[in-house]
Order: sequence, then C-alpha cells, then structure tokens
Amino acid sequence: MYYDYRIIDGYGAPIVVIVAKRGIGKTFGRVIRAIKRFKEHSRRFIYVVETEDMVDVLAQNKGEKFFAKIIEYLEKQKSNKSKKLLDFITSAEVQESEKISSNGRSNIRGGTIFINGETAGYIVSLNGFSKLKRNNFINIKEIIVDEFIPETIDARSLKNTYKLVNVIQSIARTQTDIKIYLLGNAVRMNDDILVKLKLNNLKLGEIRKVYDKYGLLVVAHYVNNEEYKEFEEVANKSVAGRLASITGQDNEENNTFADDIDENLLIPKKMKSSHFLFCLHDEDDSIRIQATKDYSCYYIVEDYGTNKNNRYCIDRKGITPIVKFVPEYKDYLLKLYNSNMLKFENSYIFMIFKKILKIL
Repeated sequence: MYYDYRIIDGYGAPIVVIVAKRGIGKTFGRVIRAIKRFKEHSRRFIYVVETEDMVDVLAQNKGEKFFAKIIEYLEKQKSNKSKKLLDFITSAEVQESEKISSNGRSNIRGGTIFINGETAGYIVSLNGFSKLKRNNFINIKEIIVDEFIPETIDARSLKNTYKLVNVIQSIARTQTDIKIYLLGNAVRMNDDILVKLKLNNLKLGEIRKVYDKYGLLVVAHYVNNEEYKEFEEVANKSVAGRLASITGQDNEENNTFADDIDENLLIPKKMKSSHFLFCLHDEDDSIRIQATKDYSCYYIVEDYGTNKNNRYCIDRKGITPIVKFVPEYKDYLLKLYNSNMLKFENSYIFMIFKKILKIL
C-alpha cells in the first residue's frame, strides 16, 4: 500500500533519493522511523522544508500538522509497539520559540521538535540556510528533505543545490555516520539537484547507485506505480484522484516527468565537433557557449571549465576581476536563439540561459 524503505535502506548509502507519486508515504514512512529511532536510541533528526513560512505553519498549534497523520495512524494500530510509540509522542510539540533549550545552546530560527519532553530534532528551511551557519547541531543522525523538487522553476529554485549543500554542511559538519533522505514528487526531471547528482535521466522503476572516490554515496529510486497497485487503486478512486484525472492535472498521480524544454532545443545525441567560444555569467550562475566547426549551431552546456579568460556578462551586476561586461552579447545570443541555432545540454541549462538573458 505504501512505500517500503527496507529495499532502499539495504544498500547502505549515506544519501537516499526517492522520487515517486504524491501520497505514497515517502515522508510519513521516513518521519515515523526517525521518531522510533529517537525513542529507542535518543538519536535526533532534522526535517527540511522549502521556506520559512512552511516552518511557521508546521509549528502552529503545538505542531499539530506535523504529528497529526502519525498519531491518527498509531491510534488505529493494535500492536503493543504502536501503542507504546503513541504514548511516547502524544505529548510531543513543535516549539515556536527560537530558543532551542534552557541550557544556553545556540539559538535557531524555526521549529524545535519536542517529543516526550525532550528535544528530538528541528524543522529548518532551504531558504533559511544562511541562518544555520553559526549553530551547532548535536546528535543528529538523519536529515529528511521533503519535496525537494519544486513544481515550477524560477531564479530561486535554480539555487536549490547550493542551498541544500549549505544546509547539510551546517548540520552535519564532519560527520560520516549521518543519513540524508531527499524525497520528491514526480513532477519533472529538470530539477537542479537531480541534474547535479546525474539523476535527471532515471528510468521508471530504476534504482541507481552513484559513487565517488570514497565509495557508494547515493542510491536513488524512481518508483514505478506498478509496484504499489493497491495504493494506485485507492488513490484513483478518491475524490482528489478523480478530480486530478478529469482536469488533466494528474502528472504526479501518473508519476511522469515533464521537462520544460522542446525536444528541438536539446543537443542531439550525435553531436557535431565543436570548440569553446566563451562563458556567460550573471551574479549567481554561468554557462559555456561552444560553436560547431561550420558555425551552423551553438551548444550551451554547463560551465565545467576553470579558465579565467573569455568570461563575460551582459549586466553590470555580474562584473568581477575576471568577468568582463559586454552588453552586445545579449542581442547576439538572442538573434541566434530566435534563429533556432542554439541547442542546450538539458532543460536546467536552458533555464539558466533564460535567466541570464532575462527572458524568463
């Protein structure tokens, strides 16, 4: 009926990425496991949402929205373990105060999760990453990043990888035994984080492992609805599922990605030989422009170079000692774009291009 974590946890990767349809129990299953671990081993957890407003909403009415589904589920269970866990968390509350505890430890904006009178963890936001840098988090063993794939792309979401890394670094520091769960609804592949982790071409039902020089780092699962037919049937029959279907807004229910780029704008699989022209910057991002030998086509790709020359911006705000201001490049690139001579590495790079040229 709901997502089973036993298989994905069996890989032992420190970072787990799960992309699946909405409502399949990704978040519920992870949070209830974190609470059980706190009850049994006093290990704390972090719950990460997108904005500070979301933190405030979850903190309302003593954290009712955070705990309601878990309490409702446990109340229906008959096992002694469930009853004991219910007794353990019924006094739980999310404090709205910035103060973490009375013993003088660091202050933090956002919610502090109290379970059975003790600090079980914290609710923080990606957008509030800068507020965490001077705080020390003690005994954190799990970080749950909920709905890391935003439904729409804008200039703010293009920095989500930067925000995520900063949140993780602020919390985990030099820990090697922490677990990180990135949970996302299946709405599109052109997400900043998926692209950076080389997971934007996951196939339906695939479980992919990503290694670095130290070994296995990431295991990702793009969940196939066929694995959860019971849930599929219940969800489709629900009022919400029927409404989504009849209005054509069932992308997440069908678990299909929608990239915001026309296939004609993508670099073909069989690329022509090309050479580097220059890198284009704004205040936050940069892209690399390459030209084919006959200059019939230009490839726009990720800026993977370390060169200090041929770096330009079209807005004065992007000027640095190595980035020169050449406003004429905007008209030059727009002319190529309108002539369909630009091809992009992926939809994420396409979004950066539009952001730099201010045509979002």
